[in-house]
Amino acid sequence: GNSAFYGCTALTNVTLPGSLNTIGDYSFAQCTALKEVTLASKSLETIGNNAFEGCSGLKKLTITSGVQTLHDSILNRMGWEQLEVNFGEGARFEYQGDTGITLAGIALYPGMTYIAQEDGSLKAEGVGGEYGDGVQWFMTPDGELVLSGSGTMPDPGEMENMGEIPWNSYREAITAIRIGADIKGVKSLHFALCPNLESIEVEEGNSDCCVENGVLFNADKTVLLIFPCGKQDESYSVPESVLEIGDAAFAYAGIKTVALPEGLTEIGEAAFGMCPNLQEIKIPDKVTEIPMQAFVACQNLERIELPEGLQTIGDMAFGSCLKLSEIEIPDSVKSIGNSVFAGCGLQSANVPAGMSAVPEGLFAYCEALSSIEIPEGVTQIRG
Repeated sequence: GNSAFYGCTALTNVTLPGSLNTIGDYSFAQCTALKEVTLASKSLETIGNNAFEGCSGLKKLTITSGVQTLHDSILNRMGWEQLEVNFGEGARFEYQGDTGITLAGIALYPGMTYIAQEDGSLKAEGVGGEYGDGVQWFMTPDGELVLSGSGTMPDPGEMENMGEIPWNSYREAITAIRIGADIKGVKSLHFALCPNLESIEVEEGNSDCCVENGVLFNADKTVLLIFPCGKQDESYSVPESVLEIGDAAFAYAGIKTVALPEGLTEIGEAAFGMCPNLQEIKIPDKVTEIPMQAFVACQNLERIELPEGLQTIGDMAFGSCLKLSEIEIPDSVKSIGNSVFAGCGLQSANVPAGMSAVPEGLFAYCEALSSIEIPEGVTQIRG
């Protein structure tokens, strides 16, 4: 049952019966002297959450059983790195967790199923299915996402709908993408937020999208869909034909500088969010809106130039940009969302002349902010 041996701090070893089929939540949690556990029962299918949480002395875990799922919370996300884990041949399980871990020399990713080999190593199983009408998807054990068949993929619409994409839970495992010649309806959100994505291939004859220099575009290169997170370029110039940067198109990328074309008119939500190395960027004159979280958590962003024609800045657009020390918001801006500069390194800033209210959390937690200019006409500072 749950918490059956919780806090038995003198317990050093456990012998489990072959009839065992379930280990409950927190069963051996905080058994700090426990050094080695062998799970050999062929009928064992379930190991509960946090079953060995806080077992700081645990050095070796052997699994030769029929465990169907392995969750990172078994150890409460601690101890996997120093733990020797051995698997008996044929042991098969689905890894569940919020992030990947490394066991038996292989990276485990959430949602993937693994089978133990004769030498005790693990090998991922492929996974796939249908998406929409006529589109088949399959992810290989090596992390390549392959889209085949003939059809149009459903439009995810907004970022909050990404969970409806069938490979969403495998994004961390995706290292390459191959898009078949007859696949249509490709959108940024289909492949965004894949932190280990290194390459994208579009088969010849596809009339919907294309790849140039490793970057995914729509067919006429007016929309930049995805800049792979694993692409190693430190600088990148977006082609002059591009009018739109897709949602989360550069998110997590290691790029340091990006040159945007003068004809650019639209930047998607979270387009450059969480780019850890991005240092500076100039927004072209035709861009009138910087949407929600467009540059959120760009921790090395030091300089951004906003155009005079800018009208709207969305929620958390520059939140947690720790090195952004100053910003000049043009007077053309009439709408500013909540917490736009929350947690930034700003030392000075201004509220544009066209604003009648200071939005909620606009400069919250800007601990270095020493000077702020609030114009005449502002009637409200919101909480």
